[in-house]
Amino acid sequence: MRWLPPITIGGTTVRVPLAAPTANSLLEVLLAHDADQQTAALENLLTQDSALLVWSLGQAASRLRRDWRTTRDVAQWLAPVLVNKLASLDSQASSLSADQATAAIDIAAASVGLSELAVRLTIRQRSLAPEQVRFAALLQSTRPWLALAKPDSLELDDAALQAWLPECCPLLETQNETTPDDPLLDCLGQAVSLLSDPEAVSSSAVRAANRQRRQLATRWKSQDSESLEHLLSLVAQLVRLDALEHRFAETLEREKIESLRQLAYGAGHEINNPLANISARAQTLLKGETNPERRRRLAAINAQAFRAHEMIADLMLFARPPKLGIEAFDLIPWLGALVEELAPEAERQETQLLIGTKLSSATLHADPVQLAVAVRALCTNSLEALGRGGLVQLDVHDLSTANDQPTFEIVVTDDGPGIAAEVRRHLFDPFYSGREAGRGLGFGLSKCWQIVTQHGGTIDVESPSTGGAIFRLRIPSGQENREIVNSAKTAAGGRSRND
Repeated sequence: MRWLPPITIGGTTVRVPLAAPTANSLLEVLLAHDADQQTAALENLLTQDSALLVWSLGQAASRLRRDWRTTRDVAQWLAPVLVNKLASLDSQASSLSADQATAAIDIAAASVGLSELAVRLTIRQRSLAPEQVRFAALLQSTRPWLALAKPDSLELDDAALQAWLPECCPLLETQNETTPDDPLLDCLGQAVSLLSDPEAVSSSAVRAANRQRRQLATRWKSQDSESLEHLLSLVAQLVRLDALEHRFAETLEREKIESLRQLAYGAGHEINNPLANISARAQTLLKGETNPERRRRLAAINAQAFRAHEMIADLMLFARPPKLGIEAFDLIPWLGALVEELAPEAERQETQLLIGTKLSSATLHADPVQLAVAVRALCTNSLEALGRGGLVQLDVHDLSTANDQPTFEIVVTDDGPGIAAEVRRHLFDPFYSGREAGRGLGFGLSKCWQIVTQHGGTIDVESPSTGGAIFRLRIPSGQENREIVNSAKTAAGGRSRND
């Protein structure tokens, strides 16, 4: 039995074990034919291994795990990132001592037994969701798992532990006499009492729970080391394959952007001159023209020439973006001013435009003018997608605790029709538009991506199956951002985006 990669909780680095049966099951998860099968297999594994469940929570950002309510929530997040999270598995890592291995088997067996009995009690009472009860029951073993590797040095009080766990998972050990009645806690407490009551051994529910405990203990006593070696080999190969695909995608993206720059810079110079002549001739003819119909036609020629000029100007901006003017500013009032600017358009189409962040202040080192262009483009995109009614919400999250450098995330969410997967692939390409031809220049989101990558940031786009779209702008702050901006990366165009 080996240790999983370390996790950090309350400022302390801890480890939980990886049993041989779990390693074998993880192999099956990674080799699943499709995403649905992988998620289902992982969900089943998490219900049988509370150590893996605790480790998964430790791998996720706090804002994610606080909203989880079932093992399926965890599995849906973990499945697509599992390879990366397991990448630091070390074949040379120390094994658990004999005493630690024995204690691990006891913790795992007790956890499964408690969850099985609690679910059976729930089914009888029909007062709680069984999936949530199982989730909370499995996580009652969190402190024993965290203390297994270093029982004498784990400094974690009840409040810190409870704050680390999902909101729907209260711990029995953290409750006191003043705690209000809670059906979930009552169910868990009843299950603990029955498992420790000799007179309840004959109960069918207790017998089933004890049977689960014995079966898991038997599986965990397996000394199959080949499963772990096979898992390590598969993870290493998948990591290499992912790196190769990532490098290929980055190279392809970089070459595409460079080709677009060359085209934009050359076309800008070549096309602007004839456009200027067309506009000048139209304006000259317009001055001496008295016929209303010919004046209308000349005005249209002049307007279209200026429209084409604006498109070329956007191309030139894409080819040679201006240098950023980095300064410190507070994102919260900055966002308020942006929403106030967009409010008339939102009111005209009866769309709610709200700020949902709970942060009172968020100091970011960036270019406030350029960043406003980027966020305004996202808001305009959402407003146009909605057309009438609906909701557009802006949020700011501080990701500094989950990143190596100070980072803020600006999120623009709408409840519109969503974005098809094929459209998401090209969403930030210049002049690409998922709308019908003729509606806009299709350059707003491209400028948004250009500005964000100049800041050393990234854009993620999500479109849930239920509809709507979520744009996440992650911008690094502080000295790191200033160094990025002043490097040759700005001229090179930055890293590729996340679609």
